[in-house]
Amino acid sequence: MNKILNPFEHLSIGKAWGWGLAGTVLAIVLLSAASWPVTWSIKTMMAVFSTNLMLWLPLSALLYLAALVFSPSRIRAVDIFATNLYALLPTTLAVGLLSLISSLLGHIPAEPLSVVGVLLTATRNLIVIILSVTMVWAMVWGCFAYYVSANMKGWRGVTIFLTCYVFVSVVVLSLEQYVG
Repeated sequence: MNKILNPFEHLSIGKAWGWGLAGTVLAIVLLSAASWPVTWSIKTMMAVFSTNLMLWLPLSALLYLAALVFSPSRIRAVDIFATNLYALLPTTLAVGLLSLISSLLGHIPAEPLSVVGVLLTATRNLIVIILSVTMVWAMVWGCFAYYVSANMKGWRGVTIFLTCYVFVSVVVLSLEQYVG
């Protein structure tokens, strides 16, 4: 159970990079398939990369800088970047898969009050719930990843991680609104 809750104490950096990159590529393929008939625009590109590179790179860089300032240990950037990429896997894969499912559901014609319409609405609500759960899962993994890779113990590490995560998320969402 501990390997599922906190895989970072048992996971090598090479495996974290491998699984993280494989998951990111798979999510990009799924997101591309979900928007296949649509012409690629800047907003579509931002949507494809926002769950992956647009969140991961600045978050990892900010966490690395915070670790340099606050950690009592010597920190390697590769550890922060690899474990953070792996920690984002639940959300990254869920967004890719659920976007594809949502796209397929959008092609089903149904009246809103029919049985099919109610089932489609219930499925869309379930998608939102699943995405929320995977976000929490990724944040818990992110805290554990930061705890292990930056040697930040206790609430100090959690506070730094959550502050960086919220800051980067707000900046990314603002950029998406500004560009889109």
